Amino acid sequence: MNIKLDLISDRDKNVYSLSEIDAVTASSATELDCGEILDYSLNRAESLQKIITKLRKGGRLIIRGNDLEVTSRLLVNGTIDVTRAAQALYDGRINTSSTRTMVALLSQLGLKIRNVRIDNNIEYLIVAERV
Repeated sequence: MNIKLDLISDRDKNVYSLSEIDAVTASSATELDCGEILDYSLNRAESLQKIITKLRKGGRLIIRGNDLEVTSRLLVNGTIDVTRAAQALYDGRINTSSTRTMVALLSQLGLKIRNVRIDNNIEYLIVAERV
Protein backbone atom coordinates (compact mmCIF):
# COMPACT_ATOMS: atom_id res chain seq x y z
CA MET A 1 0.00 0.00 0.00
CA ASN A 2 1.49 3.36 -1.02
CA ILE A 3 0.19 6.03 1.32
CA LYS A 4 0.96 9.72 1.07
CA LEU A 5 -0.49 11.59 4.00
CA ASP A 6 -1.36 15.27 4.00
CA LEU A 7 -1.55 15.83 7.73
CA ILE A 8 -2.73 19.42 7.49
CA SER A 9 -6.44 19.58 8.20
CA ASP A 10 -6.74 23.36 7.76
CA ARG A 11 -3.91 25.04 5.85
CA ASP A 12 -5.21 28.55 6.51
CA LYS A 13 -5.03 28.04 10.26
CA ASN A 14 -2.00 25.72 10.33
CA VAL A 15 -4.02 23.01 12.07
CA TYR A 16 -2.06 19.78 11.91
CA SER A 17 -3.28 16.38 13.01
CA LEU A 18 -1.85 12.90 13.28
CA SER A 19 -5.36 11.43 13.34
CA GLU A 20 -5.05 10.19 9.74
CA ILE A 21 -2.12 8.00 10.74
CA ASP A 22 -4.31 6.04 13.16
CA ALA A 23 -6.24 4.53 10.25
CA VAL A 24 -3.06 3.09 8.71
CA THR A 25 -2.33 -0.51 9.66
CA ALA A 26 0.99 -1.04 11.44
CA SER A 27 3.90 -1.99 9.18
CA SER A 28 1.82 -1.60 6.01
CA ALA A 29 2.91 1.63 4.32
CA THR A 30 5.58 1.67 1.63
CA GLU A 31 5.87 5.48 1.76
CA LEU A 32 4.70 8.16 4.16
CA ASP A 33 5.14 11.80 3.19
CA CYS A 34 4.62 13.72 6.40
CA GLY A 35 5.51 17.19 5.19
CA GLU A 36 6.23 19.58 8.06
CA ILE A 37 3.98 17.82 10.61
CA LEU A 38 6.74 17.57 13.21
CA ASP A 39 7.14 21.37 13.31
CA TYR A 40 3.55 21.51 14.58
CA SER A 41 3.78 18.62 17.03
CA LEU A 42 4.16 19.12 20.78
CA ASN A 43 6.41 16.07 21.07
CA ARG A 44 8.54 15.53 17.97
CA ALA A 45 10.06 12.19 19.01
CA GLU A 46 6.74 10.69 20.16
CA SER A 47 4.96 11.73 16.96
CA LEU A 48 7.79 10.37 14.86
CA GLN A 49 7.70 7.02 16.67
CA LYS A 50 3.96 6.78 16.00
CA ILE A 51 4.50 7.47 12.30
CA ILE A 52 7.38 5.00 11.97
CA THR A 53 5.25 2.12 13.29
CA LYS A 54 3.11 2.43 10.14
CA LEU A 55 6.06 1.87 7.77
CA ARG A 56 6.86 -1.62 6.55
CA LYS A 57 10.51 -2.70 6.33
CA GLY A 58 11.98 -0.95 3.33
CA GLY A 59 9.28 1.74 3.53
CA ARG A 60 10.28 5.36 2.95
CA LEU A 61 9.58 8.29 5.25
CA ILE A 62 9.72 11.82 3.86
CA ILE A 63 9.95 14.71 6.32
CA ARG A 64 10.31 18.44 5.78
CA GLY A 65 10.88 21.33 8.14
CA ASN A 66 12.61 24.63 8.57
CA ASP A 67 16.19 24.30 9.78
CA LEU A 68 16.73 26.34 12.94
CA GLU A 69 20.53 26.36 12.60
CA VAL A 70 20.55 27.39 8.94
CA THR A 71 17.91 30.09 9.51
CA SER A 72 19.88 31.51 12.44
CA ARG A 73 23.10 31.53 10.43
CA LEU A 74 21.41 33.30 7.50
CA LEU A 75 19.95 35.91 9.85
CA VAL A 76 23.29 36.61 11.53
CA ASN A 77 25.03 36.85 8.13
CA GLY A 78 22.40 39.31 6.89
CA THR A 79 21.25 36.99 4.09
CA ILE A 80 17.67 37.09 5.38
CA ASP A 81 15.94 39.73 7.44
CA VAL A 82 14.26 39.37 10.83
CA THR A 83 10.79 39.16 9.28
CA ARG A 84 11.78 36.23 7.05
CA ALA A 85 13.55 34.45 9.92
CA ALA A 86 10.55 34.86 12.24
CA GLN A 87 8.25 33.60 9.51
CA ALA A 88 10.42 30.53 8.99
CA LEU A 89 10.76 29.71 12.66
CA TYR A 90 7.43 30.67 14.18
CA ASP A 91 4.60 31.07 11.65
CA GLY A 92 2.34 28.75 13.68
CA ARG A 93 5.13 26.30 14.43
CA ILE A 94 5.49 25.09 17.99
CA ASN A 95 8.57 22.93 17.58
CA THR A 96 11.54 23.69 15.35
CA SER A 97 14.62 21.59 14.77
CA SER A 98 17.66 21.32 12.57
CA THR A 99 18.62 18.96 9.80
CA ARG A 100 21.44 17.58 11.93
CA THR A 101 19.13 16.93 14.91
CA MET A 102 16.49 15.26 12.73
CA VAL A 103 19.02 13.00 11.01
CA ALA A 104 20.33 11.93 14.43
CA LEU A 105 16.80 11.28 15.74
CA LEU A 106 15.77 9.26 12.68
CA SER A 107 18.97 7.22 12.90
CA GLN A 108 18.44 6.65 16.62
CA LEU A 109 14.94 5.36 15.85
CA GLY A 110 16.42 2.77 13.47
CA LEU A 111 15.90 4.42 10.10
CA LYS A 112 18.55 4.58 7.40
CA ILE A 113 19.00 8.05 5.91
CA ARG A 114 18.72 7.94 2.10
CA ASN A 115 18.71 11.62 1.15
CA VAL A 116 19.12 14.99 2.85
CA ARG A 117 18.88 18.37 1.21
CA ILE A 118 18.17 22.01 1.97
CA ASP A 119 15.63 23.78 -0.28
CA ASN A 120 14.85 27.50 -0.44
CA ASN A 121 17.90 28.19 1.75
CA ILE A 122 16.18 27.07 4.99
CA GLU A 123 13.88 24.09 4.43
CA TYR A 124 15.24 20.60 4.96
CA LEU A 125 13.95 17.49 3.24
CA ILE A 126 14.95 14.12 4.63
CA VAL A 127 14.16 10.76 3.08
CA ALA A 128 14.71 7.80 5.40
CA GLU A 129 14.02 4.09 5.12
CA ARG A 130 12.85 1.63 7.74
CA VAL A 131 15.36 -1.23 7.88
